[in-house]
Amino acid sequence: MSATCDRICDCASILCGGQLSERNKHPVIQFRVLKNSSDGVDHPVHRVGISASTAAVLFFPPALTQTILGFLATETVLAMIPGACYGGDALVCGRLLTASVRW
Repeated sequence: MSATCDRICDCASILCGGQLSERNKHPVIQFRVLKNSSDGVDHPVHRVGISASTAAVLFFPPALTQTILGFLATETVLAMIPGACYGGDALVCGRLLTASVRW
């Protein structure tokens, strides 16, 4: 396990070093946007928040439904359809309500 962690750390350091090099005029990953301190804190926090909310909405309800209630995959999907329809309706209604509002 420690050899795997060492390889991951080595690859990450090589990637970051290559991307931050002054010779690299067009980096694939724009690490320079994180040099502002507020942005440097904001981006990882934002990513963690999006990941947590995505997991809470998309992963946990089906997993709990299948584990606790013993539903099959098809039954779980059928149980999730009303919530998906409600979410879609809320998006459409929100768009319609704000269509005439100018910001």
